[in-house]
Amino acid sequence: MAGTIGLTAVNTIIGILLARYLEPDGMGQYQLCLTTVILIVTLGNLGVGQASIYFVNNQCIPLEEAASAGFVFSIIAGAFSAILLFVLLQIKSYFGLLSLRTIVILSIGSWALSCQTSILPLLMAHLRIMQYVSVQILRSILALVLACFVISLSLLTVSSALFVQVAGMCGSLLLLVWFLRKDLKKWFNVSFTLIKRMIHFGLQFSVGNIINLLNVNIGLYLVRYFYTEDFSYVGHYGRAAAICSLLLVIPMSLGPILYSRWSSLSLDERLQQVGLATRLMIILGLAVCVLLVFSAKWIVLLMYGSEYFPAVLPLRVLAVGLLFRFISYPLMQLFPSSGHPLLTSVLLGTSLIVTAAAMLVLIPLYSIVGAAGSVVIGNLFGAIVGYTIAIKKYNVDLGDCFKIKTADIRYILQNLMPRRRTS
Repeated sequence: MAGTIGLTAVNTIIGILLARYLEPDGMGQYQLCLTTVILIVTLGNLGVGQASIYFVNNQCIPLEEAASAGFVFSIIAGAFSAILLFVLLQIKSYFGLLSLRTIVILSIGSWALSCQTSILPLLMAHLRIMQYVSVQILRSILALVLACFVISLSLLTVSSALFVQVAGMCGSLLLLVWFLRKDLKKWFNVSFTLIKRMIHFGLQFSVGNIINLLNVNIGLYLVRYFYTEDFSYVGHYGRAAAICSLLLVIPMSLGPILYSRWSSLSLDERLQQVGLATRLMIILGLAVCVLLVFSAKWIVLLMYGSEYFPAVLPLRVLAVGLLFRFISYPLMQLFPSSGHPLLTSVLLGTSLIVTAAAMLVLIPLYSIVGAAGSVVIGNLFGAIVGYTIAIKKYNVDLGDCFKIKTADIRYILQNLMPRRRTS
């Protein structure tokens, strides 16, 4: 969690620098293109990265076999992602004017990110958390250093900002391959039967991953759909969503650990931990929600400047939706760790469908505030559906999940304090 917070801090600095120099219009185009890269990579990965954790920890597949299978698959999936992205970015009426060189560089970046996505979770499977975080932090640090260099030369444009991100993707991939070098020695003897099994199981993750990503970014795409005259609306809404995403790393950083741990526990043991995890997420979510509602104006002005003042009200509305996403997160780890990742897709799919339907009505009426309100409605419905499934399928005790105890607050405070080593 500490590593992820550090990663988020670096990404925040990058976002602040780019937002101030590119301004809302340029930032909107930059964010739309980068989000599309991530979406395509998630689509092409087919959930193999997350499936590898299940196969290593639950099916007892040796790490060397899983790493080799994931690496070979990633090369093929990366090529697919690169070609698809190259074709999509030709749609200038939607993505804006981009040079051929920029499109090619982004396509290379999508290949590198796809390879990283397919094999990075293997580090988490063996709880090599320092290496896991190091790969992610290197990507951001490289991007930050290069961004500062480009800014110092007064050469920052949308294209150069995207190039900076691609450089970070390629550099972090090299570090990841170095960490896994001993496990990738036999990649040429890969078991294609294992790849097939990983794809079959990973497809269930893939649906959830894509839906989850669309849940976070559907507003960007639909705001751009309704406001094609420039990218400023996308820039304003994107900055509000970005601030929420910064705080969403709290449950996201714990998610892989919960999933990896719960995959090796019995169902009864998992259920004992779900209640505690949910209560902790409620406490943290309420704290984050209150913080954003009351300090949204100062956060936006301090981070991005007065040009992004229209993002303040959407940010306050999105804060409520963020609370519902916090509450849903334990279920999003319970379902796949129990061998039913498609149930996560049902939760997120409900949220996405309701959000998109609401946006089609509310964006024309209330612009980006309507987009933010739609996210709140969608996340609420998703949480309701998720806990309904958990009660019926796993007999989750709703009272145990939502009845906050004094011990829970004490538990959080104790674990945030440094522990003394005893001999």
